[in-house]
Amino acid sequence: MTAREQYAPGPANPARVEKDGENWTLVLAKQLRHPPENVWRAITDPKQLWHNIDRRYISMGAAGWQICFDVLDHALSSTPVGRIVGPQTIKFDGWRRLNAEYAEQFDTAGGEDEEIQH
Repeated sequence: MTAREQYAPGPANPARVEKDGENWTLVLAKQLRHPPENVWRAITDPKQLWHNIDRRYISMGAAGWQICFDVLDHALSSTPVGRIVGPQTIKFDGWRRLNAEYAEQFDTAGGEDEEIQH
């Protein structure tokens, strides 16, 4: 059995919402057992950050998360657009455009012409 197959996430980490007028920020905290310089390098150095992931998935994930957070924003603004989560985001019309825009930002292959497996 691989490490990925054995992986199970632990309990939810501490989270809070910070309000600044009309703007709200969701803050999720995760205590890491590694030196800060290693953590910073892992999240800022592209060679470290995505070393085990096909770079095309970076834009796909960013597009999906943007849709999820947009849906949350609409729900909290009392203008719900319905539930769009997880793999459903790929089926949403705006996902392909966002994927292409993020692919351009991250300079990754794929974008709008990326073949998607639903």
